[in-house]
Amino acid sequence: VLLALEQDNFCDFSVQYEIAHNFIHALVGGSEVYSMASLLYTAFDPIFYLHHSNTDRIWAIWQALQSYRGKPYNSANCAIGRLRKPLPPFSLTSDVNPDSVTREHSLPFK
Repeated sequence: VLLALEQDNFCDFSVQYEIAHNFIHALVGGSEVYSMASLLYTAFDPIFYLHHSNTDRIWAIWQALQSYRGKPYNSANCAIGRLRKPLPPFSLTSDVNPDSVTREHSLPFK
């Protein structure tokens, strides 16, 4: 968590934040089916709500630190370049999808 709070940009913070978040799910849940480790059952565990309240708290602390540092806390400029990039193996261009049948049916309406 401290490593996440030390980051001064959102992209680096979000990576460390997710690592800390996921670690608690695995640590508390283990490998049991009806536990914090199971996506289908995690919200039934009361610890889930304590954990996510704390992650919200960490997020708010990071935002306050960013404000103190004079850096933005509400932008993710590192993700801008990826927003318009097609996810592999999908694409709207013939360079990536050589099959004319699937390419024709996957194009958006114009």
